[in-house]
Amino acid sequence: MEERDRETYLYVVGFVFALIYFYVFSLFIFIDDYAVGLTWMCYLGILLITIGIFLKNSDIVLSQVYLLLIPDLLWLIDFFYTLIFGHSLLGFDNFFFRTPYLERKILSLQHLVTPYLAIFSLYLFKPKKKLRPLLFSFLELIVMFLLGIFVFPASEGINCLPDYNSCFFNRPLAFLNYQFGWILVESFFILTAFFILRKLKFLWSNEKEK
Repeated sequence: MEERDRETYLYVVGFVFALIYFYVFSLFIFIDDYAVGLTWMCYLGILLITIGIFLKNSDIVLSQVYLLLIPDLLWLIDFFYTLIFGHSLLGFDNFFFRTPYLERKILSLQHLVTPYLAIFSLYLFKPKKKLRPLLFSFLELIVMFLLGIFVFPASEGINCLPDYNSCFFNRPLAFLNYQFGWILVESFFILTAFFILRKLKFLWSNEKEK
């Protein structure tokens, strides 16, 4: 692909992400008066992906894909299962099916495109294989975990913390302390996405790993 075409496609993808985040921001700030909702990792991820694309910083984009890919893939599976069979396969309390408001249903549909469009932007970036984006993913995960436990109102259930009620019908991994299970499962998701993406040779620069 010509460098000029690559740049054009990147800006188009960045513009799409900017539009999605503008919609999220407008809904939470001007309609729902729910500013804390912007700290859900899926919406924070949209903002950071947008910034990463316009700054031409593939590390930022990659770190968000590591965080979001597996949760959004599971959301996708559960979404279509619920759509077809009328009940959840994985026990998600899916906001799309619970809310009666069209604008919030539209908001939920960002899960259908965010990580996959971000992967396309990585294909355009052709990043080097580095560990820095992985470390950033874990750093963000720890920060959001601590905020979810100690700062955000428990009643809001931001990022499914401090308990499961905002995300699941029943408690997952009931044999574990929920908060310990949360950090364990989210870490597993990040590492799984990391190893999957490393196998996708078309994403990466041919330069040596660092």
